[in-house]
Amino acid sequence: MLLFTAPANVFAENTPPDAPQTELHTTPVVMALGAAPTTLDSRFSSSATASRITKLLSLPLIRLADDFTPTPIAATSFEKDGNAIRFELGDWAFVDGTPFEAKHVKAYYENLQNPEVGSPFMGLYKHFERIEVNGPKTVTFYLSEADPFVMALFTRPIMLPNASLYKDDPAVYPVGLGPYAVAPESTLDKLVLNLSDHWKGEQPASKTLEFVTVKDPLVRVLKVRKGEANLLQNDVPVVLMEDAQSKPEVDVTSAKSFNYTYLGFNLENPVTGKKAVRKAIAHAIDRELIIETLMYGKARPAYSLLPESHPAYWQAPLRAHNIEKAKQILDDAGFTPDEDGTRLTIRFSTTNNPSGLLLVQAIQHQLKQAGIAVDINISEWGTFYGNVQKGNFQMYLLSWVGQFDADFFRHVFHSANMPPNGANRGRYFNVKMDVLIDKLWHGKDLTEPTIEIQKLQHEDVIYIPLWRQDHMAVINKNTKGFKLKPDGGFEGLLSTYVE
Repeated sequence: MLLFTAPANVFAENTPPDAPQTELHTTPVVMALGAAPTTLDSRFSSSATASRITKLLSLPLIRLADDFTPTPIAATSFEKDGNAIRFELGDWAFVDGTPFEAKHVKAYYENLQNPEVGSPFMGLYKHFERIEVNGPKTVTFYLSEADPFVMALFTRPIMLPNASLYKDDPAVYPVGLGPYAVAPESTLDKLVLNLSDHWKGEQPASKTLEFVTVKDPLVRVLKVRKGEANLLQNDVPVVLMEDAQSKPEVDVTSAKSFNYTYLGFNLENPVTGKKAVRKAIAHAIDRELIIETLMYGKARPAYSLLPESHPAYWQAPLRAHNIEKAKQILDDAGFTPDEDGTRLTIRFSTTNNPSGLLLVQAIQHQLKQAGIAVDINISEWGTFYGNVQKGNFQMYLLSWVGQFDADFFRHVFHSANMPPNGANRGRYFNVKMDVLIDKLWHGKDLTEPTIEIQKLQHEDVIYIPLWRQDHMAVINKNTKGFKLKPDGGFEGLLSTYVE
């Protein structure tokens, strides 16, 4: 039996040394976003922006540290006994004043499991056999099978399911446990978060946070420079970030990130489904050149989905830039050049985001050197993401945002987790991979199968790993206390205030 207890202060790690916590700053902190969140309901918030904002609106039962050690948050303690996990809950309240009790935890997780609700995370909770309320502040989860990674499933911010603060719209006005509540005048394009009257944790530095959607990256930077917004984070071409460093009215800061940018492929497609094509693409891309020129060195090569701090991290050998080798691989696979030197054409799906489009165009130019013509298919984020989910693509560029444990491989590579059941978007199928992933749940040793999974991913070229781009922020000089988080989270706003 394992017992864990909560730290004294939930947000103590975010307290800046220069922000007087006895004073609540009333000037709103305004963050400019490139795209609005699609929902603030944590049952459905799968996009990075939505996930980051929901963490300001509610608390999870636990959080995972950089070394994946679980720390109780909304819970005061938990204990694991076989396939049962029991939580003792803290003295919290939802933003509508409802006292936080075990019945709310049960309702939230059963809602996630309900097929009629249609949460994209439903498949992750299929082995939750039952949930028992053992008292107002005690709840126990029983699993149908052992799961060494189960604690990661308790990191989702808890909200009252189907409840709304205003206008009967949980997507905009969810009822969470966090320090902030969505103001009634808010829309997803212009969110106003006010300090909850029922918050019992460490006091944030500012009473109000605002998130304003400004699609044009140059306009976003200008708004921060003019003081119309206080800061922005990422989602701006690095060249604009570099230019902003010379402006006296702003500070530009950067930090290493966990984010993993990769090329994904439709493995059921007759062209991109060929391993030889994917290997040739890997050798045709000059990753280092892109990092140094388009990203101004603000990135480092990615070797694994897992962060370097993971005990089973394996540093995959990168396929070095070699155009002649790429051509030879294609020759051997029967892709000979026509009179124009073109061997094959691939449709490259991307969004109209200027930062991503610039990278896609650079990759298009590099692949052309190997005789691979690229047809860039540009669409709005919603259309793009929907096509990726449906398998309507050949190749795409995306990033996994955040910090992942080895259980994530089941979500993205197991054949049982093709959409809509998971994120195996490339429709990858390999019995050997399924066996390795299943071994994680049923074997005693986690390290060996996790390393073997990474090796097989490299061998089968499921993804082409590209880079981990640094997080970057442009901050107006009148704004203090903001710190970038390695996972790109917005929790640094809890310590941010305007002078």
